[in-house]
Amino acid sequence: LDKLDAMGDIKILDVGCGTNEFKKHLGDRVFGIDPYNSAADAQVDIMDFKKNIGKWDVVLALGSVNFGDPRTIQQQVARVVSMVKPGGTIYWRCNPGITHSNTGAQWIDFYPWSEDKLREFADVLKCTVVEMAWDHADDAEPRWGNRIYSEWRKAGLRTR
Repeated sequence: LDKLDAMGDIKILDVGCGTNEFKKHLGDRVFGIDPYNSAADAQVDIMDFKKNIGKWDVVLALGSVNFGDPRTIQQQVARVVSMVKPGGTIYWRCNPGITHSNTGAQWIDFYPWSEDKLREFADVLKCTVVEMAWDHADDAEPRWGNRIYSEWRKAGLRTR
């Protein structure tokens, strides 16, 4: 949140925004999409979203590109990258294949993300990995920890 706020007047797309928490803090700089949550600005899947392709300064994919087979994940990652401007930033938070015990999660096909897989996708899609780290669970919320955080920069000069 601090990084985004410090960037000033930018356009942010939050893919899989859930309850659209970033909008509550950053206002109209954020546009949230989520196929399953009515709190989103648009209730739509990333593959069907058509607004301002390639025009976002930042795209957030914080836990939203985690579900499906390798082909589905490859398509979704490429789509996320296509949404950001040249020189723009993408923030990822990826599940390394951990199935959690939430009711209804048993049917979910979690993609087994790894640091190597994130670097491979970044390379293929002409992005630079700026940062990569693990979010480790604390005792308060262990189900949300043990995820890979990564920041990418899309090739090209930043346009404004």
